[in-house]
Amino acid sequence: MKKIVILSLLISMCVVVYSQQNDNSNVPKTKFSDFTARSGQIISFENFNKTTFKSLYGSLTATKKIVKRADEKKVFLMFELPSQYTTRTSAIAEEDIKDLINAIATLQNDASIDINTTSEYMEKYYMTEDNFKIGYYVSEKKTTWYVDLDTRLSESTFFIKDINDFVQKIQEIIK
Repeated sequence: MKKIVILSLLISMCVVVYSQQNDNSNVPKTKFSDFTARSGQIISFENFNKTTFKSLYGSLTATKKIVKRADEKKVFLMFELPSQYTTRTSAIAEEDIKDLINAIATLQNDASIDINTTSEYMEKYYMTEDNFKIGYYVSEKKTTWYVDLDTRLSESTFFIKDINDFVQKIQEIIK
């Protein structure tokens, strides 16, 4: 009897530990992953208007991606940033792109004022619900623009050469 009780306790402890290790509820979902992760349906992807941005530290690719699932269709602005060991990606849903463009315009206006800051370092940014961040920092009277594809991961930052060119190309991609 004692062996049965000990065995059942061991089994229940293993079940608890296993369920805690496989609990993905803490992993935040993105609009893209939420839309594409449904099982039991055929999902198709189409890419359009691929554009590559170059900087001293690498390249960033942006693409318009149309995803179809059953009778639904969604458009995403996809970014890919290759690094030494992996490629970081980020998706911005079509309904969030206008907010992103407006935020960049606001940041551009702010940057023209913030260049005159007397602080040693200043940073401003906009972040989407899906952890895509765009912003700039000012240091030694110089403004540096960047995008961070996922603030939770390393090797996901790209430094933008020309913010006006970046915005223009993004608007062309999503047309």
